[in-house]
Amino acid sequence: MGTQVDGFFKTFSVGATAVSAYRAVQPTSTAGQVQAAVTGATLAIGFTQEDIAANGTGTVKLFHPTYFATVSGTCAVGDSLSFDASGLVTTLAANTVSAGIALEAASETGAVIEIAVPLKVD
Repeated sequence: MGTQVDGFFKTFSVGATAVSAYRAVQPTSTAGQVQAAVTGATLAIGFTQEDIAANGTGTVKLFHPTYFATVSGTCAVGDSLSFDASGLVTTLAANTVSAGIALEAASETGAVIEIAVPLKVD
């Protein structure tokens, strides 16, 4: 399980592509890993605080603190999540309010995962 972040800084790794300092990042499909945010429907979670070499780790200043939530069903890292009628989180359905982005995967109902709140501007 991830570490709940209340100080708005969290250490992440990057894959084979380096990320420069002060770049917006989004989660990849690998828990604990980010990549430079890309245009379109992606949701950034914060900005790098230093250059991060390929396959290295570095600090990200998150837009919001992270929190733990219990999952209904399953989800993958990077999935957008919403709330269900019982207060659990589930993959985002159309026309629902976002609960955040999964920073960890859940393979069964009842799993507790870490969620980041993205910066989303409509």
